[in-house]
Amino acid sequence: MQTNETYAVSEQGAPLNPQLPTVTSEEHQKITHTLKPQSGLQWLLWSKMEAIFTCCWFVVQTFFLIAGLTVLHFSTFSVMVAYLLNGAVRRRREFRPNY
Repeated sequence: MQTNETYAVSEQGAPLNPQLPTVTSEEHQKITHTLKPQSGLQWLLWSKMEAIFTCCWFVVQTFFLIAGLTVLHFSTFSVMVAYLLNGAVRRRREFRPNY
């Protein structure tokens, strides 16, 4: 049974792997011509997009860090104020030594 497919052949003429057909030179040219390298403008625009994305990521991360530390600070501060107002400042009986 003969097929029209081209196979990879070793130097001795035996097929290397008959299940895998080789790519002809026309197909190879078609594939390589469709995959063009980026032009200078495309590379420049892509690098600008990467720079903008990196800057935005840095700004967002900084914002969330500041917001998180602010919430942590004020929640701790409010607990301290509540503790002081509930007895330490007013010198309630439960905070005085028992003599």
